[in-house]
Amino acid sequence: MARGISPCPKQKVTHLGKYWYDSEAAERIVLFFENFCVQTTGPQAGKPFKLLDWQKEMLRTLFGWRRKKDGYRRFRKLFLLVPKKNGKSTLSAGLALYLTGFDGEFNAKVFCAATEKEQAKIVFDEAKTMIEMSPALAEVFTVIKNCITCAETKSSFVPVSSDTKGRHGANISGCVFDEIHALRDSELYEVLTRGSGAARKQPLYIAITTAGSDRNSIAYSEYEHAKDVIEDETVDEQLLAVVYEPSKTDDWKDRRVWAKVNPSMGAILSEEFFEQECKLAKQSPRNENTFRKLHLNQWLSAVSRWLSSEVWRAAARDYTADDLKGKNCFGALDLSSTLDLTAFGLLFPEPDKLYTIVHLFMPADRIEAAEQRDKVPYSKWISEGHIIATPGNVVDYGAIVGKMEEANQLFSLQEIGFDPYNATMVVQQAEKIGIKMVPVSQNFATISQPTKEVERRLEAGTMVHQNNPALNWMADNIEVRTGPNGVIAPHKPAETAGKQKRIDGMVSLIIGMDRVLRSTLGEEEDFSDYKVRTL
Repeated sequence: MARGISPCPKQKVTHLGKYWYDSEAAERIVLFFENFCVQTTGPQAGKPFKLLDWQKEMLRTLFGWRRKKDGYRRFRKLFLLVPKKNGKSTLSAGLALYLTGFDGEFNAKVFCAATEKEQAKIVFDEAKTMIEMSPALAEVFTVIKNCITCAETKSSFVPVSSDTKGRHGANISGCVFDEIHALRDSELYEVLTRGSGAARKQPLYIAITTAGSDRNSIAYSEYEHAKDVIEDETVDEQLLAVVYEPSKTDDWKDRRVWAKVNPSMGAILSEEFFEQECKLAKQSPRNENTFRKLHLNQWLSAVSRWLSSEVWRAAARDYTADDLKGKNCFGALDLSSTLDLTAFGLLFPEPDKLYTIVHLFMPADRIEAAEQRDKVPYSKWISEGHIIATPGNVVDYGAIVGKMEEANQLFSLQEIGFDPYNATMVVQQAEKIGIKMVPVSQNFATISQPTKEVERRLEAGTMVHQNNPALNWMADNIEVRTGPNGVIAPHKPAETAGKQKRIDGMVSLIIGMDRVLRSTLGEEEDFSDYKVRTL
């Protein structure tokens, strides 16, 4: 083992005088996987499922150790923390099928559970595909819509989600939790694990997940408990804990760390894949956060800085509104507050580059107080023309509409996207003068892909800005919040000692990008990565 790279912690299992190792039971689960199960994706699809060494070790331990007093399994729960793309779903599907038809349990009730219905069906659909591709499994199981049954043992396997109605009191023999870090609350987990298998002799609960963000979640609580068990198995003798993660001193860019944390490296995962992902991670704080959380199993905040200063500064160019006169453009409005900054952005999709202009507005009577509060030179930026001061102590909507009308006359303004919050008055005035206004919701589903596209174009050097120092400040401030399945949304940093870090101008660029993409893909089209990247 290379210096500085220590093995990932796994529970050291001993007999403690109460248990014995049943090698026949241990080999039975291995033989099931390798003789009945098949790979379901990629070039190995349809071929026998050959367990990797780490999988064999874990399964033999889970199923092999028995209680001396009655011969039933020692372990009632498995907690496996392993990074994305290490074969979790296929392994989970095989385990669920084994518990349904091969575990010696009559009338077995097996669930795969997740917060969302579609997430819960990932493991179920994997099992269903495996049955379809394996004649040996097809002889044992029958698939009926959202239920897999085994006629010989009168057993069933079904997916369940957060609608826990009717699950209380379920006589569960096995349950596979897929990505428990995504559970929004603990209710489903508690309903299915606490007392649900009391009538069974050896119920088994399997939690297989990657690291998450919420340190107040049931997943993090289970993770901490697993770490305690790794240190001292007597803390919970019924839990088998397997945790793949870096140590505190490991460098996330070190390829030895990648191999240590990803036990399927070289079989399912390639070092080439990690080199590419690491290269992307070095380009932006947001990509780094994603890489470290998904591929190195580090518990990091869902909020991270979005853009690197180098990428943003490199996109600065010297051009004026006159240079873009008559060009097609899409507008974007982020009012956010009547008391502070408001942004009106314009995006010009030209063949060589996507050019941007951002107009920022601030009430004149609030400049001095805001400058003292935020410790940035608003008055200097105003004198240099980077921010427009409007009369009074609230943002002058008339001035904003006037700038929109000016843009409509100077350019070929197609439409203006706007954040619906607090926008009614401006929208009504703009529509009266013939400007098309389109609401752009700020939820994950709508805003994620335009946010990613702004990032992608900046990194590719195909999106430029005018080097407005106020906008540069906002680019340094803006964070993104990551949601399920990698969706992102802009996030304003929390106040620090009364200081506010504004992001309005950057949000206007994201809203405008939504309109640019929609103009090409259509209002009802999905923003798949493939479609966006081929524009």
